[in-house]
Amino acid sequence: MERLTRICRWIVRLGGVFQLVTGAVLWFGAEPAWTPHHMEVGVLFTIALWLLALMGGFSDVTPRLVGVGMVWGLVVMVLGFAQTMLLQGSLHWIVRAVHGLVGLVAIGLAEALGGAILRVRAARAAASA
Repeated sequence: MERLTRICRWIVRLGGVFQLVTGAVLWFGAEPAWTPHHMEVGVLFTIALWLLALMGGFSDVTPRLVGVGMVWGLVVMVLGFAQTMLLQGSLHWIVRAVHGLVGLVAIGLAEALGGAILRVRAARAAASA
């Protein structure tokens, strides 16, 4: 489980950087052809967040953190797919900003979950030694 935790954390880290860069590029309209790639990496990113939340649940991580991770992943996914239909026109920047903030929080949640999983597992290993 440690290996999968580390893999998911790196997916979130690298995917998060990719999402921030492509999100900024898309916001300013420089390269709309990147939209499918932004969405694909977003799905992978969200799956990694959900996997971390699931592993956290099986590793006795605080249930509140696990629940927030699961729900936040759903928020990321729904907002990501629905954002083009929300507040169209001159106010659409609000949706883009919220989408970016939701993604940043998701990165933080994934880091918190991954760190908590590794700490719980290390404490268990130390206690059994």
